[in-house]
Amino acid sequence: MPDMEKPAAKHRLSPAAAGWIVGVLCLVVPILLFWPAPKEPPAPPVAPVKRPPSELEKAGLPNDPDLEGLPGFFRVWADYAEWKDDKTTFAYRHPVSGEFSFFFEATRTPEGYWFRPVARPSGWDPDFLAPAAEGSPIGFHRRIPTDAGRPGLARPAAPRIERAPNAVELEMERPATEPPPTAPKR
Repeated sequence: MPDMEKPAAKHRLSPAAAGWIVGVLCLVVPILLFWPAPKEPPAPPVAPVKRPPSELEKAGLPNDPDLEGLPGFFRVWADYAEWKDDKTTFAYRHPVSGEFSFFFEATRTPEGYWFRPVARPSGWDPDFLAPAAEGSPIGFHRRIPTDAGRPGLARPAAPRIERAPNAVELEMERPATEPPPTAPKR
């Protein structure tokens, strides 16, 4: 067996070559990790969907579920308002609490009514509203001239009270101060 092959000698890298390989790996790996990914082209802008304005928006009101039906209710009760320069102020009853908690200025236009929210008017008296129909969702102040000739808020007149004598005579029995007699024993 003269032709026997000798085992191959182990090939070792020189320390300089191993240093270069480790150095290149130490530089390349972080660069590859932090290399920015290719950006995708931006999507074409989506056109916003335009929805038709609601009944409230057409009347100048916000889309508030508590105000649903306000334009229709106002059309029913508008004849009771006192209009000045095609404007009036009114209160709208909250559908849940039943209190007049929304206040608006209404403007008459040829197309209908336009509403604008306003602050609660000073001197607002919910007990003296027009129309006097019980449970009406719309309330208007009734105005009467004041003694100075300017319009002012009307106040309900209290009925006159007849003066009665201050002393009231009451006839009462005096309570018994002694115990009731007991029945004889048998």
